Amino acid sequence: IFIHQLSWIQITIFGHLVSHKNKGKTMSINCIRTLIEDANISNPQKLALVFGNEKLTYNELFTKVNQIAYYLSELDLPKGSRIGVYSNKGIDQVVAILAILSTQYVLVPLTKLLKPEQVEYIISDCDIKCIITDKIKLESIEEIKFNGHIISYETSHKDLPSFEEIYKYYNKPYFCDVN
Repeated sequence: IFIHQLSWIQITIFGHLVSHKNKGKTMSINCIRTLIEDANISNPQKLALVFGNEKLTYNELFTKVNQIAYYLSELDLPKGSRIGVYSNKGIDQVVAILAILSTQYVLVPLTKLLKPEQVEYIISDCDIKCIITDKIKLESIEEIKFNGHIISYETSHKDLPSFEEIYKYYNKPYFCDVN
């Protein structure tokens, strides 16, 4: 999958569309998660994502998704809590989306084109408990004084968890219990 060719809608419904082509195979309701698990088993070294010079195999993708999903589950948010993804396109954005879809939380995509006051309104209206973002959009989140959990893709000067740190320290197995 070349990330620059994907939209939010394509990412979130990709698994649903592909699942209809798997005739004779029962897919769980969380079919995008099932597709990643199956690809990790059958083709772990096959290329899964490409963005510029960055590339991930299905095994690398599956591992990263599990690490972020495990971390999200450790936040101990109530089931059904909303988690926003507010960032520019990239591999980390796809990992974030797939990780959220692997948990019992709800994905709230926030387009990168929104102004801080629009983001603030959506956060309030949707009751977002956690936002996953990049360094560039982190400044907008700080402007609105968001009180929930913030996770950045990159390590920042703030005391915020980052994907880089999560990848280093969260290596326990994660078992998706979303059907």
